[in-house]
Amino acid sequence: MKDILFQFAYIEELQDMLSAEADEREIDLPFGSEGFLDGQWVLATFIIGDRSTSVAGCIMDRGIGLQLAFSERDWTTLTDFSELSPPQSGPPSVRCPPITETVSTEGTHVLVVDGEFETRTVTQQLLEGAGYAVTAVGSAEHAIEELSHRDVDLVVCERTLPGMSGLDFCRRMKQDCKLCSVPVVFLTTHAAQHRVAEAFQCGADEYMTKPFREPELSARVISLLRRSNRRAG
Repeated sequence: MKDILFQFAYIEELQDMLSAEADEREIDLPFGSEGFLDGQWVLATFIIGDRSTSVAGCIMDRGIGLQLAFSERDWTTLTDFSELSPPQSGPPSVRCPPITETVSTEGTHVLVVDGEFETRTVTQQLLEGAGYAVTAVGSAEHAIEELSHRDVDLVVCERTLPGMSGLDFCRRMKQDCKLCSVPVVFLTTHAAQHRVAEAFQCGADEYMTKPFREPELSARVISLLRRSNRRAG
């Protein structure tokens, strides 16, 4: 997966760019960017001084040049980042050209929790195909057992599980001082607003609706790992 890096001398530059595109939640791809395709998912990293944030984005071809489109949640992450106080010191007063690179997933361990064998297997295969080490289990209780003796960098969890629900499992993780920093991605077939709100209230870090494609899942996983200062890149 490709990584697009944006560097800014001043936070106002990022603010101006985001405010100009707030309605569409899209920004222009850097001038001179090559090798990108319509519908391709990438990881966009924004750097100002010594601070950075990473979000998933999808390449879109609108007929007037390639653009990078963001979900509402990822756009909110960007705008929140742009509203932080300016760094005490920063790079020279020029905007550094964005660059692209490949993000490594080596050494990253993901725990998949899904009660349906078929979907659990598909999710595991997608993540393994993207380069992750994956452990897959069928219940929250089994997941808790795995977490008690295995280091995990991120959890992908189905909302509906046999026994303990995905919501209760996520809440329990976030209340555990040893596990609270592990990002949790919720997977579900339902995207109703109140369900999304419930997931985030329980501590979920990301929410994805089935069906999804491997590039999107991988991009969001890497984005969360970057934000939590864990492994993968």
